[in-house]
Amino acid sequence: MKVSFKRRKKESRQAKPPGVANVFSYYASRSPSSKVTERYHDKKPAKQARSVNWHMFPVWLATVAILISLGYLLWLDINPRIEVVALTPEKESIMQSTGTYQRAGQEILSKSIFNRFKLTVDTNQLASNFQAQFPELSEVAVITPIAGHRLTFEIKPTKPAVALLSSATDFTVLDERGRALFKTENVNKITALNIPAVVDETGIEVEVGDSVLPAENVGFITELTRQLSAKDIPIQSVILPLVANEIHIKPANQSYYIKFNIVGDARLQAGSLVATLRHLEREGKTPSVYIDVRTGEKVYYQ
Repeated sequence: MKVSFKRRKKESRQAKPPGVANVFSYYASRSPSSKVTERYHDKKPAKQARSVNWHMFPVWLATVAILISLGYLLWLDINPRIEVVALTPEKESIMQSTGTYQRAGQEILSKSIFNRFKLTVDTNQLASNFQAQFPELSEVAVITPIAGHRLTFEIKPTKPAVALLSSATDFTVLDERGRALFKTENVNKITALNIPAVVDETGIEVEVGDSVLPAENVGFITELTRQLSAKDIPIQSVILPLVANEIHIKPANQSYYIKFNIVGDARLQAGSLVATLRHLEREGKTPSVYIDVRTGEKVYYQ
């Protein structure tokens, strides 16, 4: 008796029909542990980011502190310090009060925000603006402090040199530069200044701060009056006539006047006058109108 066996057909490893395809899925086959690992990796960068920001906070804080400290060191007070240099009694008499200069400095500083910091303040411009307000000051220097916060306005008063008398009681005081410092009707104040009083016959209107005479002319007047005083020639009046480059001096107790060249040499002309007066005294002569020493070498009289 034969027993027959049927061979089983081997299953084909080729792709199955579309309806029963066995699709492999990576996500479907992942284990629970891989999901935990993935969640750990997903959250790790966020924790690191928060850690970096926290560590940078002290740096930011230090930077802000440095900037604040730097700003405090560079900051300038609006209330300046006023210092007067080379002060003498005659200079002090033409000075204004410290409070006046203080208020002017505050006003100038408050005009610009750049004046509030050491790195941006223009000290030269501040000095120029300040001096323009006060003709009685010959020099102004603005000093920036190294450690402090107050600027120093170092002011040097000018020296009064000549008083122009334009009317019976109206005096205008000029400094060595010929600039009008102030006007006054106080004769005692002019006397206290111990400066030559010059009768102004030019008729020119003068305002405080104006440049009235060249510095050379002012120097001539002061030197000439000094020379005549040293030669014991008393002066009744000094006259600035309308004639160009002339100045007249009327000696005390005399009927004549003396013509000088204001752009010439004061010492030379004073010496010529002294020699002429001695000659006239020996001759027993006295001029009735004038003595002209403008040339310095030749003297004329009438």
